[in-house]
Amino acid sequence: MTNREGIGRIGWGGASGKEGALTASMAIIEMKDMPMAVLNAVARAIWRARIVVSRAIEAKQRQLAALRDELAHLVGACQGNDRPDCPIMDRLEAE
Repeated sequence: MTNREGIGRIGWGGASGKEGALTASMAIIEMKDMPMAVLNAVARAIWRARIVVSRAIEAKQRQLAALRDELAHLVGACQGNDRPDCPIMDRLEAE
């Protein structure tokens, strides 16, 4: 595989618009003469960074799902009247 073929395999996913295209183009120009081992290391670093970001997104999704479940529980426990032991008000006071 040539370096040019290797460059084509690297994902530039975050690049968008004119700035992204320019950044990706400049990176390709700078990398065209690099050894394949360096290109592979760069590609691996890009994918590792994507994994880290993906895990952070998944953690946030779990937090939001837990919040949704708690809110659903509180709404389900609320009778919507003027009783003094409102679960929603109790939860808000606890914070």
